[in-house]
Amino acid sequence: MASVITASELSWIAPFAGLSPRCFGKLLTMLRRDEADVVHRGRPRSLPLEDRVLLVTAYWRTNLTLRQLAPLFRISKSTAGRVINHLGPLLALRSRERFAKNTVLIVDGTLVPTRDHTIAERSKNYRYSTNHQVVIDADTRLVVVVGRQQVGPAERQQVESMILSNDILQNFPPEQLRQRFNKHVDQLTMNFQHGKTEAMQEIAKAAKKPTEARAVIQTGMVIAGADGHFSQAEATVLREACATLGLSPAEFQL
Repeated sequence: MASVITASELSWIAPFAGLSPRCFGKLLTMLRRDEADVVHRGRPRSLPLEDRVLLVTAYWRTNLTLRQLAPLFRISKSTAGRVINHLGPLLALRSRERFAKNTVLIVDGTLVPTRDHTIAERSKNYRYSTNHQVVIDADTRLVVVVGRQQVGPAERQQVESMILSNDILQNFPPEQLRQRFNKHVDQLTMNFQHGKTEAMQEIAKAAKKPTEARAVIQTGMVIAGADGHFSQAEATVLREACATLGLSPAEFQL
C-alpha cells in the first residue's frame, strides 16, 4: 500500500524536508556513503531510505507527534520511533565555529513536543513542548548550530557572577541586575522567540542614550563570552541588538 507522504512524489520533499529535490538527493548520497542503508539481518525495512529521511525531517519540521506522523507513512508509531532514532544522529551536523566573512545566519527557535513536563511548558496547541534554538546558514538552508533548551545552574551562576562584578554595571543595584538577568534567561529558555522579543524591547529603551546603548552591547559581549567561547550565533544576536540601538557592529568588532 502506498504511503500518504512519499519522497517518490517530488512535491512532498520541499514542504517536509525544506530542501530542493536536488539537495535532497545529495543528502541521500551522503547517507548511503555513511552506510545508512546497509541491510542487516532481521525484519526488512518498512520504508526505503528516501522515505525514512523524509519522515525524520517531517518530524523535526512539523512538530507532529509520532502518533500523528506514523499513519502518514503507513507505519506504526514504534517503527517511526526506530527510524528517527537510527537516522537522526546521521543527519545531525557538527556545530560549526568558523564561518566565511559574509555568511548570513538566521537565528530562530522551534518547539519540540515532550512528555517531560519538568523541562517543558504548555504551548498554543495545549501540548507540552520544549524550546530548541537553531542557527541556520541562509545560503545552504542547513542547521549549523543547535542550542540547548536549558541553561544549567552552574552556567547561570557563572554568568551572573560575571555580570555582578563587571565594571560597566557597577552603578546598578546588584539585586536588580540579578532579577533582570534571571527573568530574561527564564523567558528565553521557555520560549526563545518570545524571550528574544522581550529582550529586544528592553534593549531598545537605551537607543536614545549612546553611553547606555554601548554599555548594553558591551554587557552582551561579557555574557556571550562567559563560557570561554564567543560563538558566531552569539555575534549574530549582538549584531541584531546593535541594529536595534542604531550602533555599528564594526565598533565592537562584531
